[in-house]
Amino acid sequence: MSQFNQELLPPPSENVDEELGRILQALDVVYSPLNNQTGDWNRQLADRYLVRFQSTPIAWMVCDRLLSDTSPQARFFSAQTLHNKCQCDMYQLPETSMPSLRDSLMQHLRRAENGPYKTQLALSISALAVQMNWTTIVQDLATIPDALIVLKVLPEECSSSRLIVEDETLRYMMEDALLSNAKEVLVNTSFDVWFTWIRYLPLPSQLLVDSNIVPACLAVLNQDEIAVDVLVEVIRLYPSHAPRNQVLVQSIIPLVMQLPLEQALQGDDEDLQRAFCRIFTELGESYLSILLEQDGQAILTKVTQCTSLHDKSISGMTHSFWYRFVMELEQMDDYRKRQDQVDLYTPHLLQLLDVCLVHLEYPPDDEVTDDTIDDFHKERFYLGESIEDCCRLMGGHVVLERIGIRLSSCETNWKAIEACLYAMQPLAKYIPHDENQFMPQCFALLSQLPADVEPLRFTVSFFIGKYAPWLASHPDHLQPLLPYLAQGLSLPKCARASGTAIRNLCERIPLGESVLELYNQVCGKVELNVELEILEGLCKGIEESQVVNYISHIVGPVGSRLQQTVQNPSSSCKDIINEIDRLTVIMRFLKMPSAKLIEVLESSWQLLESASGKYANEALMAEKVCRLHKHALRTCGTQSYVPVLPTLMSMIVSAFQNSHQAPYLYLASIIVTEYPQNPELYKMIQALCQTSFSFLPNLENLTNHPDVVEELFYCMGRMVKYCPDPLLNSCASGDDILSRLVQLTIVGMELDHKAANRGTFNFLQHFVAYGLENSSAENVKEILRQRGEAIVTNLIRALTGDLPAYCIDGGSGSISCLLYQINQIYPIEFQQKWLSKAFLQTQIPQHVKQDLLIASQQRRNQADFDIAVRSFRAASERFRRVPR
Repeated sequence: MSQFNQELLPPPSENVDEELGRILQALDVVYSPLNNQTGDWNRQLADRYLVRFQSTPIAWMVCDRLLSDTSPQARFFSAQTLHNKCQCDMYQLPETSMPSLRDSLMQHLRRAENGPYKTQLALSISALAVQMNWTTIVQDLATIPDALIVLKVLPEECSSSRLIVEDETLRYMMEDALLSNAKEVLVNTSFDVWFTWIRYLPLPSQLLVDSNIVPACLAVLNQDEIAVDVLVEVIRLYPSHAPRNQVLVQSIIPLVMQLPLEQALQGDDEDLQRAFCRIFTELGESYLSILLEQDGQAILTKVTQCTSLHDKSISGMTHSFWYRFVMELEQMDDYRKRQDQVDLYTPHLLQLLDVCLVHLEYPPDDEVTDDTIDDFHKERFYLGESIEDCCRLMGGHVVLERIGIRLSSCETNWKAIEACLYAMQPLAKYIPHDENQFMPQCFALLSQLPADVEPLRFTVSFFIGKYAPWLASHPDHLQPLLPYLAQGLSLPKCARASGTAIRNLCERIPLGESVLELYNQVCGKVELNVELEILEGLCKGIEESQVVNYISHIVGPVGSRLQQTVQNPSSSCKDIINEIDRLTVIMRFLKMPSAKLIEVLESSWQLLESASGKYANEALMAEKVCRLHKHALRTCGTQSYVPVLPTLMSMIVSAFQNSHQAPYLYLASIIVTEYPQNPELYKMIQALCQTSFSFLPNLENLTNHPDVVEELFYCMGRMVKYCPDPLLNSCASGDDILSRLVQLTIVGMELDHKAANRGTFNFLQHFVAYGLENSSAENVKEILRQRGEAIVTNLIRALTGDLPAYCIDGGSGSISCLLYQINQIYPIEFQQKWLSKAFLQTQIPQHVKQDLLIASQQRRNQADFDIAVRSFRAASERFRRVPR
């Protein structure tokens, strides 16, 4: 065992006996209880040796020998390894050796006891059967007692994406062989075999009828869980909208509807309740066409009963059904028929609403834990969705009336009251502002509720915010609400809801003076996100004609604190960022005249530059400063912002040179979009590119700065789109910016980072598209001619899996689109030179390469070319896993 104490692993041996000994020693190290301590180097090395061994050709013979070992761990490891090799490494095994391997596996299967080891043997046999085209396997196993476990896993293994076959025809031939023997298998086997054959094979529905699968499952539902799985799978895979399934569907419905659901729901057998709920929910989802086109009240009644079950882990299964049911009803083209169906099912929808109101109530105190309360809130979200679904179908007034009736009967039960108020939140957008029957009663009730119950107060606060539009039309109900919300700010669990409600009220009602006083009281005393909600509300709650009178009261304190924190050596980065966040909210939402906004911005400009310079290495600081400038520009307006634009551009260049932070590139791209005709724009872009080139000389540096790569190329893509001439004609003036960008793009295509990769391809797409769409773009075409081979090679390498590929097709920035457009610009070079040289670096079969080449030569449209690229990609993925 000393050989596993070395840092370097010994090379694999070509001698079966020697390698067998090493593997047994390594397994001893891995499974020994003395080596369970974390960080044991011996165990790590042994594990690495075993993993490497599994991919070697000698593993076939070693594992065949290990199957006869006395150690259970050794036998399981060998069976698992053989399964993996039968899936992926068949190229290592001569065809003449396959029958002997099959016979050996079958012998060990007969002797094996039921358990994971036997399952691995069955999986190995199944994978091998597909690889060696053993299409008579079902008949050959008919007389073998242990055949069931192979028949159970065979369909799944045949359809597995992990099974790599050199010719996909082998997979199809095995599937055809299994289908031809399906009738015999369904008659003579068990539920677990039925399950996999039904799930993974396209069995004819009439075969299931003839085999009496459904009655057999129903007879043992309360005894065998796998019978439930089989029945659910049959219902799911054979929906009612397919004409070929009608005989099966019509045979299932009366049998399933006879199940004693009411009796099961009243009992205490949770397993049976869960089984029935699964069956009826799947019945509703799979047979939606019956519910939409016929009278499906019987089915809907059963699903509603399942929804009413007290155990939410079971009743929650029905949520997806109700969502699909409502969506399908809403999408019916025939409005009259749609309304007829809605009227037909209104009693069931009202029952659903009543059930949701019950389930929305907080659980008993003795059942509340951190885990259960999290589950409860997740359940509440779906229940709220169901209530909104009812609104969309029946109308908000019907749902409001139903909730109002329940609310009036709640008396002093705060949990029931809270549930009703929560249920009313999704209704807010469906309730007209002149509703005077139930809403006045609801708001009158709020003042009578206990103020010390935090869950209730939290819901009440959100309720107030949701109904801000209604309150704007009924200001007489507003007076007690703002003090109530203000008090909630002092309660940690209610502060967020109170802040959101205040913001919502201010969006509809001018509450500037009151909220300003409140904001001054809570500033710095509540969580920042809550404070920013109130500040946003304050800015929105001031009438535009009065804004000038409030600017100093709102901006002044923030500006003073910003100055103090920036100038104070002991201030942290977070302290400064908090003040920048406050100033950003004011810039966004306070409707200041443009001149005043510019004045505020200029007064804080030096402070912002000092902050970004002081914390140049903090990405969050750069992000916050750039965000403020972005919103200031957009709020002020493009024309009004022009006087300070040169200062902003200079700041971007200087800050990026000092910090190398990506947000400055993002801000630059905003300027490109807003000011494409500005004569100074290219100078800024040129400086940013030069800085980027200075610290991004190679792939390693790109890997260390993926955010910079992303924003740089998105910014350059916008330049090509909005202001192409200065950049694309730079080569003619002796400037090599464009050429260096394209070279950096070629390197960036190797970067394994999704956002950076997409940014790189975005620029390349705009660059190539410009050359295709503009006949005079000689500079672009010349650079593309020089770099075309490298670009095409990387694109093909991405398709074959040698380089990252995050967007194969689907439009702008995709590999397929780039190949297509390059072929349009330089068809001869692309087809005869660049594509051929790229193919030389791949091990893909010639016929696969030829298909893509033919698609290029035929100059197909983009959609057809996408199909060829997808086929090439799929073939590459398949053959990549089979070394040649």
